[in-house]
Amino acid sequence: MTKQSRRRRHLRKKHANAGRKTILNLPAEIRLEIYGHCSALSVLVLSNTCRTFQSEILSHPSIYKAARNYVPFFDPNLGFGKFTMGNVCKAADRSEYLLVLRMIGVNYADKYYAPPKTLPSYGCCQKCFEIVQFGDLIPRYNPKRTVEVGERYRLVCGACCYFRRRDV
Repeated sequence: MTKQSRRRRHLRKKHANAGRKTILNLPAEIRLEIYGHCSALSVLVLSNTCRTFQSEILSHPSIYKAARNYVPFFDPNLGFGKFTMGNVCKAADRSEYLLVLRMIGVNYADKYYAPPKTLPSYGCCQKCFEIVQFGDLIPRYNPKRTVEVGERYRLVCGACCYFRRRDV
């Protein structure tokens, strides 16, 4: 493939995407207002999506500090001022819980749990959606669930493990 044909193909793609409406087409002030209505986990995911989002969010710390479920967190390696998974205390709902599962790459449906070796070892309680260190989650057998329906084992935090309810 010649340099000229590659250039033509790049220009065709560029013109095909020119009419698309995305959030990046909105003014920065409106995007900042949108970020202000997101939870801490959503803002964290947005800041890791593209450079524009990252620069806008990290240059305005009041956005993530005012987000739902944000907690100040000191990481000895990073210090204060960095926005990481340690700053998120809880997933807002089930959709964010599923997002945490995809982010950390752990299959909770497995019988044996092993934290990922390369990612930070965070996990999410399947009952209260609390985000904790992976080692603080306790596998709990749930005989009511079948393998076809979902997980037979649940990973729950210490608080949910010791407060037994009927739905456990």
